[in-house]
Amino acid sequence: MLTWESTNLYLVSSVNDRMLIECGDIHKYSDDKIYMTVPDINEGEYFLALMILMKDKESFLYIFPISLVVQFAQSKWHD
Repeated sequence: MLTWESTNLYLVSSVNDRMLIECGDIHKYSDDKIYMTVPDINEGEYFLALMILMKDKESFLYIFPISLVVQFAQSKWHD
């Protein structure tokens, strides 16, 4: 059974899938929804991943198939 203690959420870069970025500020919104603060990251494409911590076994990483594309807007104001 999955619990808050046995799971962690990460962002995985599409360029380097070995780089896991931990999402530490996670809150339960309802029985089937959560919200989180995305950590400081560079522009690029990322995937949400769920790390399942198995008792007395290796951890299992599930990468969700929907990407998050981060783009920073250009300022319209010039000095």
